[in-house]
Amino acid sequence: MNFRSQSTTAKVPHDKRSAEGYGSGRADGENSNDRFSEKHEDAVREDTRNHEDRATREDAQWTSLFSQEKLPDDFTERFMAELEGIGMDSVSEGPVERKVPKKRKSRKRIWTAAAVVVFLAGGILLSTHPTIAEHVRSLFSKDSMADKGMSEARDAGFLTRTDVFATDEASGYTVKVEELIADSTRLVVGLTVSDKHGNSVAGQLTQGQGNQFRIRDSQGEIAYTSSIGGNSSLDQIEFRFGRAAVGQSLSLEIDARELLISPGELLSDSKRQKVGGLWTLNVDIDLIKAADVSLITRLNESYETPSGVKINMLGAARTPSGGALEFETSLTPEAQKRGTEGIQSKHEVLYRIERTDGEELPWNYGSYDFASPVFDRWTGINRWFYRFSNFSYDTEPLRFVLEGYMIREKSDASVTFDPSSLSAQNPAVFKDSGDEFELTGMTVGPDPNWEGSGASDIPSAGIITFGGSYNNPGFPTDDWIALDDAGNEYHVQFRGALTIGDPKLDGSQTFIVEGLETMPSKLTLKRTEVQHLYRDGEWSFEIPQDGTPGVVPK
Repeated sequence: MNFRSQSTTAKVPHDKRSAEGYGSGRADGENSNDRFSEKHEDAVREDTRNHEDRATREDAQWTSLFSQEKLPDDFTERFMAELEGIGMDSVSEGPVERKVPKKRKSRKRIWTAAAVVVFLAGGILLSTHPTIAEHVRSLFSKDSMADKGMSEARDAGFLTRTDVFATDEASGYTVKVEELIADSTRLVVGLTVSDKHGNSVAGQLTQGQGNQFRIRDSQGEIAYTSSIGGNSSLDQIEFRFGRAAVGQSLSLEIDARELLISPGELLSDSKRQKVGGLWTLNVDIDLIKAADVSLITRLNESYETPSGVKINMLGAARTPSGGALEFETSLTPEAQKRGTEGIQSKHEVLYRIERTDGEELPWNYGSYDFASPVFDRWTGINRWFYRFSNFSYDTEPLRFVLEGYMIREKSDASVTFDPSSLSAQNPAVFKDSGDEFELTGMTVGPDPNWEGSGASDIPSAGIITFGGSYNNPGFPTDDWIALDDAGNEYHVQFRGALTIGDPKLDGSQTFIVEGLETMPSKLTLKRTEVQHLYRDGEWSFEIPQDGTPGVVPK
């Protein structure tokens, strides 16, 4: 079974989890849709190979263009016009000494890269390495994080360059929106930062810290999830919409009050510094062309799982940068009784998209997303909107396959034990909902979650070591408590790591009993809520390859 995950590492620590930024319209920053993918690392490697192949093709195209015997009649005029504002050292025949051109304050688009000097002499073009294609300040530079959908959108002509920028007078730093890709499912923006002299610097905006991002369409503000990435020359922010954008345009509003500036060439430099200021940018984005080539397909499929989740498919969308899948879910009365919050109990569908040969459609880095539903309190229905960067159902037959589903349920499962008697040979065993944990030892000491906090008075805690196996990948975020022999209740938190795709636990995992100061003679570990994973559903269907153009189905 393949669960989607945002982690590419072999293990996922749960005491120091990173969080995505969320746009307006979100009630909180918690991401409750944890999924795990066995094929994620393979997909990342495949995407890297594809990107390297694409870079090689781009270099070949540049070389082919520059080595033509006959150039267009107006080539020199256009070329020199593009170079306006760049100073170059003169050269003589023979070996060529290549120097970095000195930038002036002109904000005109530069056709050639700043790190490359180009000479026309006798019809032969000479250039240095790295190549021009590598040094263009672009979402598609050689070390970029572009996924399959972004590449397809670029190849189809949906990469837009802009002249939108803002300069903070006090600090002298300028933020510019260099490039963007947009359709009804997401917006990817490439930002650059330059100093008061016009020199490029490694800088980026952050989510939070007073920085605000708003996206609007004809229906109003769009909620989104976002991620920050980029390469050595450009900051990349991807906004993944919580619903399909409709209308003929989008507007992106950026109100930034802080930059992170790195003294080196990489945005990830550990010595980066915070710079305060004010950068206000407004970008108007035309969606007409993207809508014209988008495909909207209704899906008339529904299913009720054995353990109480109703699924009603709504439709699929194929867009220039990927696509989206939309469906509704709700709980049966029986499932509502088991749920932690009745009709509004959290639940989720796990699935994959297959090709006709049974292989899962390969996901590129950033191609999947953690979707959060919109809940209708009057009907109890959750509306889901999943975005993909590889969803080519219009060009190849694809099949939706249900893998499982999760329901947040009440639990009273527990195990009672004598902490002093625990050992690998004499463990206490906790069993519930397919999870089986062997508690092999317990100590009382400083709370390890306070390590590195700098606090002078670290609270005490009980540390329970355990191993075993899990069925429910969300168990680290389940609700756990502990009760001692005096009836005192303590909050319990998981600390450790899970190996992606492997349900076995290596025994280094711990439960932290917060606030426990002395070893009790008896302790009860109890789970009160569980994100229960069910695998008893069998359902699949083929996604039709037809539909109607546009964003709103006809």
